[in-house]
Amino acid sequence: MAEAVLANGTNITLLQAREFLEFYHHFHNLQKPTIMTFTLPHLQDVTSAVMMVGSQRLANGKGKNKQIAIRNCQLKAAINLELYDPELWKAFIAFERETKTRSNNSGEY
Repeated sequence: MAEAVLANGTNITLLQAREFLEFYHHFHNLQKPTIMTFTLPHLQDVTSAVMMVGSQRLANGKGKNKQIAIRNCQLKAAINLELYDPELWKAFIAFERETKTRSNNSGEY
């Protein structure tokens, strides 16, 4: 399973990274990110991925193939966002807890 460690020491999974990125884009009312992949001719065994929102680069990642490069890019984007805006990570965690509480209580009458 793909994981990363945020600057605050929190271990996150790829799924959490993707959810955090989605929260970030909804929170700031931004367009969905674009991920571009490419292989450099002199580095044929390495694929690079770059995540962009508009003209801003959020992160890049590398891997042995396109899937791994994209995964690493998404994890790196979550790391970068938490480093840049730790309060947004806290808001995301609060939102996750609230959502989980609501879903657990939805079966009660």
